[in-house]
Amino acid sequence: MSQRHLLRVLLATSALAAPAAYADCTKDTDCKGDRICERGACVSPSERSQPPPQPEYVAPPPPPNPTPPPVRPAPRPRPVSPGSEQGWDGSRKNVVSYNLFSTVSGFLIAAGLQAQDPGLTIIGFTFLYERALLPNVSLFATLSPSFWNDPFGFIAYWGITVGGRYYLFGQAPSGFWLGGELGLLPYDLGPGLGMEGGYQWTLDSGLTLGVLGGVLFAPDKQNGGIQPGVGLGGLIGWNF
Repeated sequence: MSQRHLLRVLLATSALAAPAAYADCTKDTDCKGDRICERGACVSPSERSQPPPQPEYVAPPPPPNPTPPPVRPAPRPRPVSPGSEQGWDGSRKNVVSYNLFSTVSGFLIAAGLQAQDPGLTIIGFTFLYERALLPNVSLFATLSPSFWNDPFGFIAYWGITVGGRYYLFGQAPSGFWLGGELGLLPYDLGPGLGMEGGYQWTLDSGLTLGVLGGVLFAPDKQNGGIQPGVGLGGLIGWNF
């Protein structure tokens, strides 16, 4: 073997052996303690090369705001009649009431008849039911029992009438009204009719108050013909 060829073999052998000669270790058992072999060097586990950190998550930017739809104008509120928060369609249309003057009238009639019937007492009541049919129109009926008592005995009379009312401002059964009724009048006055007017309050609490006045026409049982009279009323009741 020539010297040149021998030199090449020695150089190649030394090149192959160089990494092993300069390395601290080739495996974990070559290292002392809990050190491990990594890339030819003994290192402790805490000195091991850590994997590169994960990149921090960055949320994608929000999409651009879509163009809002055109705003439609709010519908116009329905006109509400004065005196009612819901208008006539949502108001209470039934009234049951008692005429305070009916009892007072019984005492007054008995006092006027004392000359003809000493010891007479009259207790009367008038109850009214009214139903509003239209904003301006209502129908009503009255029931008027009266009880007469004198030394000769006890008698009961019953008055029954029907009628209608026209409310001037369209808020039946509340407000100013004009109307009339006909039928059997109370206190044994017989068949007759009346023309009346008044004002009625129907409160949201259900309480109803009213006043009325008018003219009654009844037959004159003593002299014949028609006898007019004045009628007054003070109503208290309930609306629903």
